[in-house]
Amino acid sequence: MANKCVHHWIIDSQNIGRCQKCQAVRDFSKLQRRLGQGQVPVARSEAAIKRWQDEEYREKQTAAHKNQWERKKAARGSPEPTKSPKGD
Repeated sequence: MANKCVHHWIIDSQNIGRCQKCQAVRDFSKLQRRLGQGQVPVARSEAAIKRWQDEEYREKQTAAHKNQWERKKAARGSPEPTKSPKGD
């Protein structure tokens, strides 16, 4: 009988995925190479770390991600969080 699990993969840094539900294991390295998403070069990672140390860059990125998240939330029709009234 075939496994009827709808997998939810957690992929580690070695491109090995484990299903959160049934603990199945799959190697995603061939798929990522085929899609052109192999390992990130170390030099790029070091550059990203250096950029992130710049406070202005970090603030811009944080604001951009926050705005993107808010647009997605509005598109889904999520209600705004309610604020409790301030008492005296």
